[in-house]
Amino acid sequence: MAVYFAISTRTVYRLLDEGDLQAIRIRGCVRVSAEEIKRFEETLADAYQY
Repeated sequence: MAVYFAISTRTVYRLLDEGDLQAIRIRGCVRVSAEEIKRFEETLADAYQY
């Protein structure tokens, strides 16, 4: 996900901590669903529309 949005891994964890991004933990791994990535992408697109 960090590569897809060209952001750092730490930024992804910050987004998770702040509740801007939802994920689940499976055996210690953080997983973000494809639907959540799409929702987040739409949120970003809405925020940067002029």
